[in-house]
Amino acid sequence: MVDGKTGLSHALDRIERSINLLARLVMMASMLTLFIVLLLSILLRFLGRGQDWSVLMSELPTLLLPWLIFGGVVAAAQYGAHLSITFLTGRLRGGPQRAAVTLRLLAIFWVYGVLAWNTLDVLPIVADEHSAILGVSNGVTYGCVVGGFVLLLITEAVHYLRYLLWAVPLPSSFTGEPPGPGDDGAADQARPGFQAEPEQDQLRNQSQSRVAAAAVRPACSARGAS
Repeated sequence: MVDGKTGLSHALDRIERSINLLARLVMMASMLTLFIVLLLSILLRFLGRGQDWSVLMSELPTLLLPWLIFGGVVAAAQYGAHLSITFLTGRLRGGPQRAAVTLRLLAIFWVYGVLAWNTLDVLPIVADEHSAILGVSNGVTYGCVVGGFVLLLITEAVHYLRYLLWAVPLPSSFTGEPPGPGDDGAADQARPGFQAEPEQDQLRNQSQSRVAAAAVRPACSARGAS
């Protein structure tokens, strides 16, 4: 039987993984399509038919670039990789830090919420506008803006709940502290239901790391001597 805390932790994990997977899929699909479009544009220009497709090739990057950008923004938020000013939260500990992080979260919710709401107001207007060649509605581009802000809000809420309920270390953009071991090491240890790695596996990993370091050290010394 799964207790409430473990169930909530697993639910937050599923939400975060789903958002991460969605953001990565959007990024990869947009980047792959842009690569193919640019490659075809170069080939057609080489064959002397670039003028027939130049307008089409210029519209697709315009439509896909916002999706690529917001996919990267959401994916970076998963790991706290955004540029941030942490001179205050990085010096605070305990209750004052939690209060500062809470105020930060409220400010983010207000800003992103206002931007998403205003974009929704504009969405019906721009939906009637279509691109000249492909005929794609401009609402497609504005829709990714709304979706990106919503996913950012969910990501911030998930990080904050883990920090508040189970003292899971926050991404570095929250507190200015370096992340824990690996991407999820420190966070996993603080989650309910976490099972530590067996001691034999830990010793084996440590011995493998020492062997690798010993193998690399003579090569570095020889290179320095040469």
